[in-house]
Amino acid sequence: HAAQAQAQGLRAWRTPQILPWSTWLREQWIDSRAAENSANALRLLTASQTRLLWEQIVAESSHARDLLSTTEAARIAARSWQRLHDYLIEVAQLQSYDAAESRALHSWCAQFEAQCELLHALDEARLTQWVWRTGLTPPQPLRLVGFDTFTPAVSRLLDRWRTRGLVEVVESTYAAAQVSTAGFSDRES
Repeated sequence: HAAQAQAQGLRAWRTPQILPWSTWLREQWIDSRAAENSANALRLLTASQTRLLWEQIVAESSHARDLLSTTEAARIAARSWQRLHDYLIEVAQLQSYDAAESRALHSWCAQFEAQCELLHALDEARLTQWVWRTGLTPPQPLRLVGFDTFTPAVSRLLDRWRTRGLVEVVESTYAAAQVSTAGFSDRES
């Protein structure tokens, strides 16, 4: 950023706001909700609230008796929920598989969605899709740096913004590092 500003002949420039993708999404949610100023606006679950909700759903399910650890199953279910949304896979597709794991995950996902509706809440796994559905655009152009790949949900969003000139993806220009290892018989060698 500094090199580009200097190349443009600038002697001073604003420090860029550098955020992880998830933090930037959360900020967009907060800004949108503040602008909406409605008592009916969805609320965003924290990571702890989401984890506890998944743990409760799994522990109270009919599948719990077959599990060694409901806490671990809840963690895996939440990760699977995230992947379903990252890769734009409908939860209903889980029903097409005749495996106990698919049935359990489908049941837990359906219960999670129902609980979120009851709480009038949204979790972070669905924030990218929320941005897509609402047509939200970045308040200022984005420059994405340091990403190796994007999930289909993010790619779809970035493609929309690229057509409007609102996003630039900067390819990594870091050279591959030379790494060597050496074995020694003791600390003194």
